[in-house]
Amino acid sequence: MEQLIKNLSPLIGCKIDSLRWCPYTAYQVCKDLRLASLVCLDLDNDVVHKGPVRYEFKNRVSVGTYEIHGKVLNLDKDIMDSSYIIQSQNYVGIPENLKNMTSLNDALFYYATNNIKNDSSIIDVLDDLGFIKQSYLYKYILFILLDSYSLRYSLYNHYILGDDLDFAEIRDERLKRLIDNIDYVKLKLEEMNADKTVDLNHHLSTLLYNVCLIRKELKDEFVEIEEI
Repeated sequence: MEQLIKNLSPLIGCKIDSLRWCPYTAYQVCKDLRLASLVCLDLDNDVVHKGPVRYEFKNRVSVGTYEIHGKVLNLDKDIMDSSYIIQSQNYVGIPENLKNMTSLNDALFYYATNNIKNDSSIIDVLDDLGFIKQSYLYKYILFILLDSYSLRYSLYNHYILGDDLDFAEIRDERLKRLIDNIDYVKLKLEEMNADKTVDLNHHLSTLLYNVCLIRKELKDEFVEIEEI
C-alpha cells in the first residue's frame, strides 16, 4: 500500500514523503470548486452509454474531502505544505522579501497564487491545454484531483503515519465512485479531442490504475458489513 500511496504523489501534487499538498496545486484545485452538503455546486451527475459500456459521474464527496477543501481555502498548514516556501528561495524570479514575510499565511498565499512549482503531472498538462481550462470538463478534472488527494491523505495518515483509519473515507463505494468518475472524464476528453488530450488521458489512466489497485488491496484487507 505504501508504494501505491507514493505513486499518487506526482500525479496530484505532493512530495512523496509528505502528507500535505503543494500550496499552488491545492489552491488552484479548490478555489474554483464550490462545495456544499457534500456535493459540488459546479458539477452535475451524468450517465453515458457507449455501446454496452455504462459511464457514470457521481457528484458527491466524503466528509473528509469537504473538510480538506475548506482547509485549503483557509490556507491551513495541516494541508498546505509550507516546506515549498523554504525551497522557493532558490527559485529564479521569487521576490527577495518572500523569505522575510512576517506571516506564514502571507507566504502561503503568495505561493498558492503563483505557479512557482506544482509537482503535479496532471496540472502541468492542464496548464498547456488552454481549451480544456475553458471547457466545462476543467472543473470535473479538478474535482477528481481533490477527491484523489483526500483519498491519499486518509491512506497516508494510516499506513505511513500509523494513525487510526477512518473507515468512512476508504469505503468501497467511495473508491468505486472515484474510479467511475475518472473513467467518465477520460471518455469525455476523448470525445472532445482525442489527439490533443492524449497526454492528459495518459496521466488520468495512471491515476485510475493506482486507485484500482488501492481498491483491490483495501477489499482484501477489510470486509465491509454489507459484504458479509
